[in-house]
Amino acid sequence: MKTLKILFLFFIAYNSLFADSKFCIQVKTAYNFDEKKIKPAVLRIIKHYDKARIDKRNGKLVLRVGNYDKYSYALKDLNTIQKMYGDAYIRRCDYIISKIAYPKQIREYSQTSVK
Repeated sequence: MKTLKILFLFFIAYNSLFADSKFCIQVKTAYNFDEKKIKPAVLRIIKHYDKARIDKRNGKLVLRVGNYDKYSYALKDLNTIQKMYGDAYIRRCDYIISKIAYPKQIREYSQTSVK
């Protein structure tokens, strides 16, 4: 009975922790960023996929795609992205506009439209 209670509490805690998180595809991570030296493959991803961006996270730059409600929606795009970037994978992540480093127009548009 005690084990069942612990499992139930773990389940509740896990679900509340990820309640607002959605899924994205993490494509690539880098430690330096020069807007003028972005590779054409990265630009294609950013232009082709909805909510594709380079996020600043803990001193790293992360190329991410999407803000999917379901894992299965992300899986459809993952198959295509893995043809260019075999290490890409699906993970839970938050779409936080203030952390977007590129493209800048997403951040600028969102900030001006909120005012």
